[in-house]
Amino acid sequence: MSEVTGTFDFMPIGQAIKKARERSGITREQLAEQLDITPRHLQSI
Repeated sequence: MSEVTGTFDFMPIGQAIKKARERSGITREQLAEQLDITPRHLQSI
């Protein structure tokens, strides 16, 4: 098994989530509730 090294840039994922959320017309708080996570956790993605 190979070892994973380095870091991963989550920025493109976060931007895609934000665009999809805005197209759906829901707030960050509503999405966080649907995902059963805190809005702060969602913001950190």
